[in-house]
Amino acid sequence: VAPVTLFVVASLGMTGFFKTLQAACGLFPKGSDANLATYVQCFLAMPPQRWSKGKVVRAAPGEMIEDVTAFLTQFAMLGAVLSLLLSGAGVFPFGSSTHAARLSGTILHTWALYLFLAILTGFGGLVTVAGGISAEEAFNEPLSSSRSFKETWGERWNLVVHGFLKSLVYKPARAAGLPALVATVLTFVS
Repeated sequence: VAPVTLFVVASLGMTGFFKTLQAACGLFPKGSDANLATYVQCFLAMPPQRWSKGKVVRAAPGEMIEDVTAFLTQFAMLGAVLSLLLSGAGVFPFGSSTHAARLSGTILHTWALYLFLAILTGFGGLVTVAGGISAEEAFNEPLSSSRSFKETWGERWNLVVHGFLKSLVYKPARAAGLPALVATVLTFVS
């Protein structure tokens, strides 16, 4: 079995786990239990659907074009990054002789990981938008728009998992009276 297949299956399993916990804790959006079809759509959507006042938010007129453009751009960028990494240009982060080669290799691998994850979640978003429903952002340009590591990791990287962990670990820990630092550490190690 290809490693990519295992990664996709594991990601779907993780998403199912988090969404099951959300449903069990009553954290699904209001209105998602209106009927079985709506509930199943809400459960399966990855990234999650946008909800407001108990109803799904309909996709805006130009949202599909924007999402397709972003998806194709990320796909082209991943191709460029992978061609650089596989060209044998000496940019592999381990075993390179110079610091610059190791640093450039690390940066390229980080971009490759981000673009791969963005393409996977972007495809799910395209499917949701094709159904006429707006999807939440999975990433918010973490590598090109962030001004600090904290902003990249805390506010822009993998917003779906961030939302799951915040609603399922951090907020309940804070509601139980734990200090913010303890709740943060608990969230990070969970």
